Amino acid sequence: MLSSVSTPGAPSALQKCIRSTSGLLAIIECKYTRAHCPRSSTIDALDLEWNDYARTAWFASVVPMMEVTISSQAVFLSNSLLPSSDGNHAALLRTSSQDCDALIRRVIEHYQARGVPPCVAVSPSCLPSDLPDRLLAHGFIAHGDPEYWLVLADPTRLENTRGPHNCTVQRVGPHEVSAFCQVMETAFGMPEGASWVLEHVFGPINSLPGIYNYLATLDGQPAGCASLFTYNGFSAFGSGGTLPGMRSLAVGGALIEQVCRDWTAAGRPVMVAQTVLPKLERVFNHIGFRRVFSRSYYILE
Repeated sequence: MLSSVSTPGAPSALQKCIRSTSGLLAIIECKYTRAHCPRSSTIDALDLEWNDYARTAWFASVVPMMEVTISSQAVFLSNSLLPSSDGNHAALLRTSSQDCDALIRRVIEHYQARGVPPCVAVSPSCLPSDLPDRLLAHGFIAHGDPEYWLVLADPTRLENTRGPHNCTVQRVGPHEVSAFCQVMETAFGMPEGASWVLEHVFGPINSLPGIYNYLATLDGQPAGCASLFTYNGFSAFGSGGTLPGMRSLAVGGALIEQVCRDWTAAGRPVMVAQTVLPKLERVFNHIGFRRVFSRSYYILE
């Protein structure tokens, strides 16, 4: 297990780093500590991404085989147990035009040494502006669908969402992690056995402060799942899914109702969500979220 951090020249969202005895990133402070969620137009996309990877580095302090390297030029995320682009990609590439090609070569070497295809997430925060063209020149190709990053702009819509009376939502404890991961595997249509890999991640982080995973049951039967990760002034709402056959029964409303309670108890920090599905973005829009930016992935196969 390894996570390393260097911070010279990093932006405001990476103001302070404290390493544990194992050399893992323990704390990264962010400038957003507002008690109420600001409008989406006031959110800095760069800070959203920095905080996301700061939280991921925190997770790496307890999740074996997850590696996060943060510097002023790039973030490298690696996970040998998850050979997908989700677990293995570089992001927040920020360098000069003169040094860009050298940084791309570093990305290629980093991931080829780990036996996975080099992958780069390109967002409006990346520099130089012609980074996509530079990646294409190195043999990368566009990969997958655009990823939409949203923030909660109208909390009243979230607060007014309700679930059915016969649906119960509980916070996942140590003994419910396996059931939570099995529901997620089915709800997201993952390959059979994927829940074991999910347990590898969700098991260790489930006990961290501010990390809530939820399991919904309908008339006593498993029905859906969701997560709320609150860290350094941001709350990430994700992992939301409902089992087939129960998707018209407002199970999602019950999960959102519990998420809203815990978000309010945490002081109503900036709430963030991500999706690659336009249909799901419309659902988020309906409960008060607005898109801040989108980013695309490029892979070298």
